Amino acid sequence: MALSTSTGSLAVGASRTFNLSPGSALTLVAPPNCRVTVTETPNTVSASGVGGNASRVHNLQLGQTVTYGPYPMGGTVVVANASNSGGAVTWVRSDSIVAESASGAVSLVSGDEIFDAVRTKDFGDLVEPWCIAHRGAGAMLAPDSILSTYALGVTWGTGIIDGGDWYAVTDGGVFDFHDSTLTAKTNQTGNTTDATSMQMQRLTIDASSWFGGGVADAVGCLTPEQFFSSLRGNTCFAPEPKNLVAATYLATYLSRAGLQRACLANAFDDSFLTPFLNAGFPYVLRNLNTAGEHAPGSFTPARAAALYAMGVRYIGVNIADSDAPTAIATAKAAGHKVMAGIMLRQKDKATWDALGVNGYASDDPVYFMGRTSVYRKTTAPFAANTFYHGHIDRHSTYAPGSNSRGSFANSRLIFNPSDANYNWILQGWGSPIANASSSYTLTVSIKLTTLIADKTRWPGIAICCPDDGAYSDNTAASTGYQIWINPSTSAGGGAAGQINIIEKNAGAGVGVATTGALSVELTAGVTLTLAIAVTPSSITVTASGAATGSVVLNDSTYRGGYFHFGHATSASGAVFEFGPVTIT
Repeated sequence: MALSTSTGSLAVGASRTFNLSPGSALTLVAPPNCRVTVTETPNTVSASGVGGNASRVHNLQLGQTVTYGPYPMGGTVVVANASNSGGAVTWVRSDSIVAESASGAVSLVSGDEIFDAVRTKDFGDLVEPWCIAHRGAGAMLAPDSILSTYALGVTWGTGIIDGGDWYAVTDGGVFDFHDSTLTAKTNQTGNTTDATSMQMQRLTIDASSWFGGGVADAVGCLTPEQFFSSLRGNTCFAPEPKNLVAATYLATYLSRAGLQRACLANAFDDSFLTPFLNAGFPYVLRNLNTAGEHAPGSFTPARAAALYAMGVRYIGVNIADSDAPTAIATAKAAGHKVMAGIMLRQKDKATWDALGVNGYASDDPVYFMGRTSVYRKTTAPFAANTFYHGHIDRHSTYAPGSNSRGSFANSRLIFNPSDANYNWILQGWGSPIANASSSYTLTVSIKLTTLIADKTRWPGIAICCPDDGAYSDNTAASTGYQIWINPSTSAGGGAAGQINIIEKNAGAGVGVATTGALSVELTAGVTLTLAIAVTPSSITVTASGAATGSVVLNDSTYRGGYFHFGHATSASGAVFEFGPVTIT
C-alpha cells in the first residue's frame, strides 16, 4: 500500500541519527558478536511533556532483527555501531503516509496495515446489550495485563474487550497494568507509578503463581503501540487510563491511529476523560465509584446532566452497590446509556436487562451472556488443565493465590487440601444441560486421592439446580438435589460406604432423601464412577469401579439444568479429583 521504504548499512565504528515521522519505523538487522547501542526517543505532546515512553537505551550484542517505532508523535533513533563490533548493521526505514477518508477521518496507513483505518471497528455498531471481556478475556478465564489474554478475548466474539488499564510511570512511559502496585502479580514490588519504563518492560508477570490453571508467566508490560497494533481491526476496546498523563497520551495516540470510534474510553475521574472529549471521541463512559457515587445524594439528576453536557454519553455502575438501580434510572433520565459490571452468573442478567442496561462488563463474558452454542460441552474440558467458561466457585472469585476454584492434573479437577470451606464449583461447561427437563445421564468419576481420619468425609455433586447461583452445603442456601459419597458409614472406618441423595429447598430446608449401600468401604487412592440417570420422575445413581451399589429417589420437584461439584471440609487433608465427566 502507501509505504515508502529505504535501506542501507552502518559500518563498524559509524553512527547515524534517524528522525522518524509519526507512523514511521526503523528495522535493524544486527550481525553476530555485534556491539551496537540504540537510543530511541519518542517525541512529546506539545505543552504536556507526555511522550509515552521516555528515552530508552538498548545494547545489541547478538545476531537479531529489531524494529523501533512507529511512534504516534514521531521521534528519533540513534544507532551507534562500535569499533569492536562484529560487522556492519543493515537498516530498513519504513515511512507511512497520512490518509484522509471520505468521512474526514485521519489515520496512518502502512504496508502491513498496522494503522489502516479499514481495519477499525465502530463501537456504535455493536448490538445491545454488548458485553466487554473484562481484563482482556474475562478475569475468571485468563490472567490480566498479558497480550495473549487480550487475543483470547478477541476470539470470544463479543465485539469488545477491555482496552487495558494504563499507567504513566515515573519517567513518562505508558504501560498496561491493572493494579496500582506491582507486588501481587509480578516479581517486582512497589507502586506501579513509581516504576521506570525499563522496569515495566523487564518485569515478570508471574501468573503461574497467582492465577493457577496452568497458565504461563509473561515478561514485560505492554505499551499502547504494542497493544493496539496487535489487536486493532478485530474488536472494539474499552481503554481505562489510571492517571492524567496516561489519559493525555492515550487520547493523542488513539486519535492519530484512527481508533476513536473503536473505543469506549472510560475512567473513574472526570479529568481523565477530558483529553478524550477534547479529541472528539464519540463514546466516553464515566464509571461511578462504589464509595458513594451511586447514592442518590451524590449521583443526582444535576450531576448526570453535567456529565452529559461535558460530552459523556455512558455511565458505568457497580452492581455490588445497593444504589446502582437508582443510579441507572438517574443516568437514563439524563440521556445516558448505561453499562453494568462486573457480571458473572447468568441468573443476574434478566434483572439488569429489565432496568434498561445497554451493556455489560463481565469476568466470564461468553458464559454470562448465555452463548451456549459457543461454550457448552457434553464432556468436561479438564484435560486442558485450565479454567473454562462457567468455572465459578461459590465465592465468585479468582483472588490471587486462592485455590477456591481447585486445580487440574491428569485431566481431572482437583479439590485442594488447603481449601477449608464447604466448597462447591459450578460446572458451567455443561450448564444448563440441554433438555434438562427430559432424560439424561451425568457420568462422573471421582478419585479419592487422600482421605482423613474421619472416613465419613465426602465428595459430592449437586444437580437439577434451577439457576447458576452459588451452591452451598448449607441446607438453607441452595435448591436442587445433593448427592454425596461416604467412603465409610463409620467415622473410624471398617464399614462399607454409602450413596446419599437429598432434596434441598432454599429457604425451606431439606425434602425427600434416601440412601443406598456400597459394596465395600472406599479407601484412599481408589476411583468410583457414578452414573446419575435423571428422568422427569426419578433420579437413579449407580456406582461402579472401586465399589458397586445404587440408589433411587422418586421425585420430580426440580429439573433445572445447572450442576456443581463439591466436598465436605478438607482442611485436614482430604483430596478428591473429579473426571472424566460426560453428559449423555
